[in-house]
This record gives sequence, C-alpha cells and structure tokens, in this order.
Amino acid sequence: MTIRDVFRDKGTFGTTLLIAVIDAYGTECIEWDPEALRKEILDDYQVDLSASTMDRIMAAMSVLASDMFFVSLEAFNNTCEALNFGPVDGDRFIPCELDDIMWGCTEVRLLLGSQEYDEADWSHDVRRYTAAQLSMEGVTKAPDILTFAEFDSEELDNKDTLLATDQLMASTYQGRQQTVLKELNDEAIGNLQQLLRQVASLKLEHGKTDQVQKLLDDIMAKISESGQPEQQQI
Repeated sequence: MTIRDVFRDKGTFGTTLLIAVIDAYGTECIEWDPEALRKEILDDYQVDLSASTMDRIMAAMSVLASDMFFVSLEAFNNTCEALNFGPVDGDRFIPCELDDIMWGCTEVRLLLGSQEYDEADWSHDVRRYTAAQLSMEGVTKAPDILTFAEFDSEELDNKDTLLATDQLMASTYQGRQQTVLKELNDEAIGNLQQLLRQVASLKLEHGKTDQVQKLLDDIMAKISESGQPEQQQI
C-alpha cells in the first residue's frame, strides 16, 4: 500500500492517514492550514482528497496538537464523528452515535498511548455527554475505554430501585446492556483489525513502520490472546 494508495482509498483510517502524511511532509505539517495540506497532496500525489478523508486527517492531527478532545464537547463530538467516517458540520452541533464515540476514543487512545489517554483530564461536559449517549442505549456500565463517563447518580439510584422490584425487567435490562456492549466492542475490534492490516501493508517513502507496527502488534496480541477477540474489551 503506497502513500498514494492511502490517500486514494476512502476506507483509510485516520491513524494510517496521519502516518502517511507525517512520512511525506514531517511533523511540521500538523500546523499547516488544511487547504495548504490538501494542495500539497494534490500536487505531489495527484489525489484530490475527499472531504471525509480530510476530516479524518485533521481529526487525527488535532489529537496530537492539543488537548481539546478531552476539554471541548464540540471537539470531542466532531473528532469521534470524523474518525468513524462520519460527516462533520463545523456550523452545527450534530450529536454523534455511541459507536462513533467508542471507535473515536479507541483510536485516540491508540494515537496518544494508553498512559496519556488514561490520565487525561476529561471535562464535565464530555463526561456527561458520553454518559447520556450510553444511557440512551440502555447502558449504565461503561466499557473500559469509556470509564470516564459521568452518570447522574440520582438517575442510577432510581433505576436500581425500579429494577430491584421487577426481576423480569432487571433480566431484560441486563440482557439489553450486554448486547449493546458486545456490539460496540465487536465493531471496535473489527476496525482495529482493519487498521492493523493497513499499517502492516504501508510502504513509507522516508521512514519505517517498524516501531508503529510493533506497537499495534502488541495491542493486537493482547486483544487476541484468548483466541476469541470478539469477546475481549478494548
């Protein structure tokens, strides 16, 4: 997979795009104007990037350039939307879906490393927003990647009280929650496997993918160690 292939393929993940861009132009390109970067890629690789591809590149770059992903609700929402191949509207706030948040956070953790992600100072707005998105899907026990979510304690108490009085309802609720969590996790695992394949096939022009590939291999090994990666949690 050449750098040009990476830019042409509309299914290229943000992380893969970021590696390709930095290999082509160096880390200083993170500070470039988006249109300047787009023009350079068009001139050098004869690829006119789609809006969605450009959004993924800028989303990945923004994660490295600042902590706004953890602080700003708008940045968090749009980054998750973009990294999961969704449309981004800079003029309106369009809430993303729960699977967007799941994958967005998974890829951000991959880009920054587990320590920086796990120690991040999440804003109250981002915490509550994520909890609200989980609650709307019937989930009150966040997956590991979303443990920063801040649920309303009164809402949880009321739900616990209600479920304690109705065994059938409690069983149905728990079944629904487990189904949603498994679907979220399976999708994220599938995306991660695709991203790994992209990076493994990437032919850089100026650098080497050895270190990146080792990092991703280590992550994949942890996911697959049970032999049933679809049941593991990221």
